[in-house]
Parts: sequence; structure tokens; C-alpha cells
Amino acid sequence: MDKTAVISGWLRAVEKLKASDLELQAELYNASVSSAYFATFFAARTALLVHGVSSKTHSGIRHLFFEHLVKSGKMEREWASCLGRQEDARLGADYDFKRFSTAEDAQEENETSHRFLDRIRQYLLTQGLTKSELNSPCLKK
Repeated sequence: MDKTAVISGWLRAVEKLKASDLELQAELYNASVSSAYFATFFAARTALLVHGVSSKTHSGIRHLFFEHLVKSGKMEREWASCLGRQEDARLGADYDFKRFSTAEDAQEENETSHRFLDRIRQYLLTQGLTKSELNSPCLKK
């Protein structure tokens, strides 16, 4: 495991989650939905990096997450579903000019990302990372 890359990926996920929190608070709902997705995406990518697995595409990360973490029983199936659903929400928020994310949309995506990062954090702790390595001032809401 490249511990530096894992910790860096984790901190990037945490930073995106904090951005989603701040954007939600500022009523920047499309931005919050997008940041929430990227928090989840970076967390999923980090969980894969623990095993030396990565992909350059979003669909590749979704596929590998399912193959390496869900099928093996290391992660529950519900978390793989989050990736696809949140990516759809992010694509709508970023590119669909006929749609505008609501406060409820942003709140839902933000809460999903918080739960996803909580689960990935638990997983990383079982894989040899320490609380001090995973803690960051960005984690505080």
C-alpha cells in the first residue's frame, strides 16, 4: 500500500466534503451536490488504493469498488449504489441546464457523502491506518 497516496486521497475526500458542507450552508446547491459526489468518489478511490487498485475513470472506480470491495464482502452493497446515484446527481447539477438542484437535493447528497466517508473511514482503520493519520481539521463541521 502506498500510504502517502492513501492518506492524500482521504484528505482530498474530506476536503470535498467540507466544501459541500459550506456550499450547502451558502445555498449553493448545485456546487454542494457536485462536491458531495467528489467526496464520495475520492473516498471510494482511496479505499481501492489500500489494495493497490485504481482507475482513471469514474466508471472504472465504480466497477472496481464493486469488484474488489463489495464482492469480496469488505464493503456492503449499498455503498456501491451510492457511487452511481451520486454521479448521476452530480452530472445533473453540473451539466443539465434544465434542472437546478434544490436544498433537499443538496442536503440528501451531503448526508449520503457523510455516511459514505464514515464507512470508508471505518474500513481504512481496519486496513492499518491510524486515527491520527485520518484526522484532519477539515473533518470538523
